[in-house]
Amino acid sequence: MNNKAMSFFGRAACLMLATLMGVMLMRTVTAGASAYHASRRALDTSYSSRTLVDYATAKALGGNERGRVYVGDIDGLPCLTIEEEYEGELYITQIYCQDGMLKELFALADSGMGPSEGMDIVPCRAFEPVQAAPNLIYLAFDVDGEDSFGYVSVIGREGER
Repeated sequence: MNNKAMSFFGRAACLMLATLMGVMLMRTVTAGASAYHASRRALDTSYSSRTLVDYATAKALGGNERGRVYVGDIDGLPCLTIEEEYEGELYITQIYCQDGMLKELFALADSGMGPSEGMDIVPCRAFEPVQAAPNLIYLAFDVDGEDSFGYVSVIGREGER
């Protein structure tokens, strides 16, 4: 073989190696981006789960007076209900899930406001508070298919222990 043929095959081999390196680099970048995206999605879901539990727990404990925190419903949606008195008027805070969002509705007890008027808090597929014991409320959440839960110890109504 002459030098021209060797030069051609040498250049072709270099070009093939460069192309192979480029393809491998693109695969590595794509795999890294995919791993980053999956990691970020998992962290977002974990953050939302913790935020939901902490938010509902803090609201319940903030209004924790005898018989003022209980499991209720708002137009058929299960909710955590907190009664509070301001300037002689009874207000109700209701925390519930509607249309993929955890919502809070704060209104006068007899205002007639419905769940669609609540304020969006955090994305949430489902929320179900359950009276687990007389003074214990179990809070169950579904965030992007990941279940999370918490317990809130409340001061029961008169006569409950």
